[in-house]
Amino acid sequence: MSSLYVGIAAVGVSAIGTGISIYGSSQAQKAQTAAANENARLQRLQASASAAIQRYQAQMDYQVAMANVGQYRNNATVLRQQVKVIQDEGFEGIKRLGMEFDKQNAAVRAAYGASGVTQDSGSALNVQAYNAGMQQLTRMDVAYKTNLQSEDTGYQANLLDYQAAVTQETAKQYQYAIKMANWSENMGIVSAGIQANQQIAAANAQFVSSMGNAAYSLASTANMGVSNYATYKSLK
Repeated sequence: MSSLYVGIAAVGVSAIGTGISIYGSSQAQKAQTAAANENARLQRLQASASAAIQRYQAQMDYQVAMANVGQYRNNATVLRQQVKVIQDEGFEGIKRLGMEFDKQNAAVRAAYGASGVTQDSGSALNVQAYNAGMQQLTRMDVAYKTNLQSEDTGYQANLLDYQAAVTQETAKQYQYAIKMANWSENMGIVSAGIQANQQIAAANAQFVSSMGNAAYSLASTANMGVSNYATYKSLK
């Protein structure tokens, strides 16, 4: 009977050990699953936080860029209005010069007439020709400066239009950055879920393997018990 009791005790001890092993494997599987889920949660939070920062910065950059676009265009409009003002003032200045020169020429002719000097020949004619030439140069100088100033102002307006176009293209890049931040966030969330599922699957596989080993151990112990009992019966 002692051999039988020893065999039964061995089976019991082995069953207890196997149960402890199964419990340990189960707890490990639960811990690994919890850790995987927590890591995934943290990764999702990190992905969302990083994307939120990127989106905020891109949105701020976009708003600043578009505000600059509007400012550039407004300034270009103002400059083009100034071009017209410059041209109008230049033409008005030339017109006033013409009127002033007419008065001066009339005064010269009147002085010549009063003094009995012939205006169509000699020094009188030369003086009038000289005055006419200088007056024309003055008109041309005003016209040149007016044209130069208006062209320079128009050129500055064109530069502002160019800056507006370039800045608007840059703003499109900021919009693209917002889309990329959204895509990065989604990929981070999906990646965290995939990684967690892989870790949980590995933990489950390890648990299943431990269960198989435990079942094999129990079966081996049971077979040994049966064998011992059969031996005991045959010797009795």
